[in-house]
This record gives sequence, C-alpha cells and structure tokens, in this order.
Amino acid sequence: MEEKRGWYFPNNNGGEAEGFENQGINQFKMSPYGKLAREIIQNSYDAKIKGENKKVRVEFRLAKLKKDRIPNIENIKESINASAEYFPESDRLQKFRQNANEKLEKDTIDVLKISDYNTTGLVGIEKRVNSAWYGLIKSSGNSTKSGVSGGSYGSGKHAAFVFSYFRTILYGTFVENEGYAFQGKAILCSHKEDGVEKRGIGYWGKIEENECKPIRDQETMDEFYRRNETGTDLYIIGAKLEEENWMANIIYSVIENFWKLIIENKLEVKIINNEEEINIDSKNIRGLAQVGKEINVKIDEHDSFNAYKFIELDDSVEEIRYGSICSENDVELKIAKLPQYPEKKILRMRDTEMKINIFSPRKRPVNFIGILIARGEELNRQLRESEPQTHDFWSADNIEDDDDKRKIKETITRLDAWMNMQIDSLSYIDDICEFDAEGLDFLNIEDDDPNGIEEPQRPFDEIINNEEEEQEILAMQKAPNTPNVIDKTSNEEPNVGGKGEGEENRVRDGGKKNIGEGENNSGSGDLYHERQMYYIKTPYDNDRNMYRVIIRPMEKLSNCEIRFQRWTDSGELERLEVEKAYIGNQELKTSGNIIKNVDLDGNNDTKIEVLFKTKRKCVMEVKVYVQG
Repeated sequence: MEEKRGWYFPNNNGGEAEGFENQGINQFKMSPYGKLAREIIQNSYDAKIKGENKKVRVEFRLAKLKKDRIPNIENIKESINASAEYFPESDRLQKFRQNANEKLEKDTIDVLKISDYNTTGLVGIEKRVNSAWYGLIKSSGNSTKSGVSGGSYGSGKHAAFVFSYFRTILYGTFVENEGYAFQGKAILCSHKEDGVEKRGIGYWGKIEENECKPIRDQETMDEFYRRNETGTDLYIIGAKLEEENWMANIIYSVIENFWKLIIENKLEVKIINNEEEINIDSKNIRGLAQVGKEINVKIDEHDSFNAYKFIELDDSVEEIRYGSICSENDVELKIAKLPQYPEKKILRMRDTEMKINIFSPRKRPVNFIGILIARGEELNRQLRESEPQTHDFWSADNIEDDDDKRKIKETITRLDAWMNMQIDSLSYIDDICEFDAEGLDFLNIEDDDPNGIEEPQRPFDEIINNEEEEQEILAMQKAPNTPNVIDKTSNEEPNVGGKGEGEENRVRDGGKKNIGEGENNSGSGDLYHERQMYYIKTPYDNDRNMYRVIIRPMEKLSNCEIRFQRWTDSGELERLEVEKAYIGNQELKTSGNIIKNVDLDGNNDTKIEVLFKTKRKCVMEVKVYVQG
C-alpha cells in the first residue's frame, strides 16, 4: 500500500472552536528574540549527552528554500485561508492571512533552521506519552521534564511559532538506538475542509486512518531535512527575520542568558546568515559582551543588556559566600561593590546556570553587583517547581498543592532573607564614596526592617479575573499633608505602580508639575499637583495585550491627567507611550504618556482600559495629577 503523506487536521467532532488568539504563543510575543534563544538553548542543553564531557553546540542558520522543498506548503495556505473564513470578524487573523499569502506568492520561503549537537535528540519517538518527542509534537500544557532541568516542552515550544508567518514548524531528530524521525506542526484555527469542521492544530507526516505519524526513513526526505548524528533540528517556516539587527538580537540574548555556560566551555552557539557567520564561544564572549556594552545594545529594542557586568564580577571576585537553605551550602553568591557600576543588581540562576531574572532592590544605601546560584538538588527542585512557563521568576503561587505551596514559599522566604543578610553586610564596609544617595526620599522609618526581603511582586504573572474587592489594597501616607501613594496589590493582580522585579514597596513624593499639551504646558497655565489615591491597581489582560487601570481616589476629582512611566532593567524611568485608552466604550483623549480629562469618583472605582505602544508587560509608575 502506497504511503500517504500530507497535512492532517483532526476532525473537531463537536468540540470547542479554536480561534486565532493562542495563549501559548501570545506569552512569547513580548521580547520574542529573548524568549526564542532562552527556550531553544535551554531545551538543547537539557538534552546534553550524560557522561560525556562535550559542550553542547547550537546553530541558528537562515536559509531560503524554493517552495517545492517545503512539504505540502500549499495545503497550509488553504488551511490559513479556511481559518480566516471561519472567523471573519477577527482583524488580527485577517492580517495574519494577508501577510501569509504575500509570503506564499514569492518563489522562495525564508526558513530558520536551529540545530543542536552533542545532544540525545528527542527520545521516545514511538512512545505515546511521557517522552521528549511526544511532549514537543503532540502534547500541550504538559511538561515531560522534572528535577533540576531548565525548561519543559509544556509551553516553551510555542516561542518558535511567534517567528513563523504561517505558524508552522517542522521537527527532525536522530536518536541513538531509535533512528530518525521527522514531522511538522501548524497552530492555526478551527476551519472547514470539504464541509467538515477541523481542529486548529494540524500535523505533517505519514497519514494512517485518523492519525498522523512521523516519517522514519530520511532517505525519502529532501537532503535539507536529513540528519545522521544524534540531536534535533527545528525549522521555522516563513521566518520573520526581515530586521537588519535580528542576528544581534539573538547574539546578545544568548550572551545575556547563557554567558556562564559559554565561559565554562559547556556551550557554544553559532548564528549564520548567508555569508555572515558569528560564533559565540569561551574565547570571544568577553569581547562580544564589551561590544554590547559600548553600543548600549537593547535586546528586542527594549530589554537592557547586563551580562558584561556579571562577567566582570565573575572574573574579578574570588570570594564565594555560601548559604544553607534546604541543605548545607546549597546556595552560593558572589557579591561586591564595583565603583564602575553604581547600581543594585543580583543575577539569579539555578544549577542550570541560565539567567532566571535580575533582582533589583532599590532601597539600599550601597550599590552592588551579585551572582546567586542555587546549587543544592532539593533547592533546585523546589525553585524549578515555582517557576512559571517563561522561567523568569520564583513564586510559590504557581504551585497547585497547598502543602507544596507552603513548603516552597518558606524556602523562597529563607532564600530571600539570606540574600538580604549578604546585602546588608556590604553596608558595614567603610567606603563612603560608593554610598548611593539616589532614592533616599523613598525611605521611611518603617523601611528599616532587618527581617528579610519581602517576596518580590511578579510583573509577569498570569492574571486570573478575580473580583477587585478580594484584593488587599492599602493607601498610606508618610506624613500629614504630603500627597504620597503606596500601592500594595496581591499576587493575583500585579501592581504596576508599586513593586517591580525584586524591589520593595515604593512611596512616591507628590509635587507640582506643569503637564499637558506640549510636554510642560497645561493649557490653562495652572499648575498640576500630584494627588494621593486610595489605591491604584493594574491587572494585565494577556488575551488582549492591554492593561486595566483601576483607580479609587480619596475624593471626587475632575479633569485629571494620568501619567505612565516604565522602569527599565537599569532602574531608570522612561515614558510609556499610550496608544489608546477607554472608559467603557468611550475613547479618552491621550497625549504621549498621558491620559487627559479623566473624572474620578471618590466612592467608586474608575476602570480604564489602556493599550500602550509597547506591547509587553512591564513595571510601571502611575501618577494622577489635578489642576489648581
């Protein structure tokens, strides 16, 4: 019987319709290059061959292929068009369709091939569940990893789909004692095919009855997709890499997240674009990092590049401080006051030595740079369990089981307290010239709390639509007649106007501002005064990429102006430009980073939906001003 190959979308059989908005893909649209490099390399490094002292190699190669070299690409075009016809009211889907069709009119298609070497490949090709192959291709929202590994195939696999004009990825692997396998996956929408309703997720491969299986004979595949050594190839079909700086985005994302593995000669990464080729290894990473410093590079045009600071600390400081959180000496910290970096930052990692995040507690009288690595097996296990799908913070709120949640929360609290103690010890070093006077206006008597660092607010939490009344929201004053506001929001709704990544509650000083049309001109000539709010809450709508700003003033206020700024990774404030803002169906007047002419009711919440020009979650400062 002749083998049938092609794209197969299973019948929906009366199931729920699948629209264009895919949560797994959407969470990686913010800082896409940064997330792509993190997720791909993390999974490759987790698959390193155990017992062999060989560094993992990962290669990003951009190629242009004629359309006939991409398996059944015309069928993908038909499915995209059918999806758009099934959901005609979706503007974003119609735009996706338009862009895809424009690319498919060309003779060649851009394909980003990402390959890893000295790795096991996707083991368990024929297993139906609980295997690397199954987790990547046929599973959703399910991790096939545990312990101290860096990531999972539960969600990180979606990072690559952000870069495909067709939301289509092909996978190839070669596994020792299992051989070769090749299969494709497309994440589209529900649609109709020959009058039958189909699911939105389809597969390419060998079609047998109601199933699509991988191709096992690589001799029948185009040579571009063949592989004869263990490891995995991922092909992003219709790669969105038109920007001139796409190589730099990947290069500096790799260095930012994996510099320690590269310096220790455990990892090497190569990026290839036609004749241009850049290798990142232990010999040149310091030079590349310094270039990034000199040109003030931004990853995805907004994320700060900090790796060069931590590389310099790692090279210059020999002392390692050890703490015991779950077992003896299971966490290590290098920390120092470096005069050339007047800031407060601790890079946090697990034993995988991949960046989790940068902890920046601003209310400290000294500056410091630090590198914290969790080394103990049990500590790593608990921290791994506490991470969200994006692996960029630690929070016990991610734990389902109540007992585990309580246990891991206590562990994180002990870890924060120990880290706090190490930071405090720097204050006793007699080095007045390094004393950081900036930000002293944020200090209160109650700030002198030696009991440890408060668990940082998590700006990237997935928001669940809870009733606002369930939040513990407090408004406090530093002194009478001083219009300050402190926002304290529960973990269910991150407070963008309050704490950021690892920082403590911030009290803002009120003041007089001339704001309005023309940056500093209010229009009427009257000064604007910052006013104290009872609370400000800013939950994020992941599906719509919008913030919902909820404000309750102390009294009724008219004709207010609301200003937004975001905190950068370096602890600086920059304007956060507003694209549109609404109260109900009424569109509000905006100017730059200001929403104008807003009336606030002292007895009720005012809820404003805000779409910013920067489509990403961030740590914001929100202030309300009133004339007169």
